Amino acid sequence: MTALSYVQRLVSSQSQVTTMTPKEFVDLYVPLKHPGMQPGDRGFQKLAAQELSEALGRTTSPSTIIAHWGADFSRCPDIVPWTLALVHSIRTITSSINALHDRGIR
Repeated sequence: MTALSYVQRLVSSQSQVTTMTPKEFVDLYVPLKHPGMQPGDRGFQKLAAQELSEALGRTTSPSTIIAHWGADFSRCPDIVPWTLALVHSIRTITSSINALHDRGIR
């Protein structure tokens, strides 16, 4: 299998994801970036707001996210779940491509 065919298959499977809630996003990415940190742990909310801000291109500050989106981030703007799904897809594809390159598949 070539890297291109693998990425094409991955992209078609990722197109199934249309939205991703902020909670789903941070429950996945905060523990990946901060091993041992889990939802409910002290400091998780702050790290979650930072991760969301980063994923959104820093267009919304962590303090605004904490102050206005609610504890479970359910009061986020309507565009956010769509944007997070795209960010997740891009990160998944990038990670897969990097793994292929690490294995010498070009």
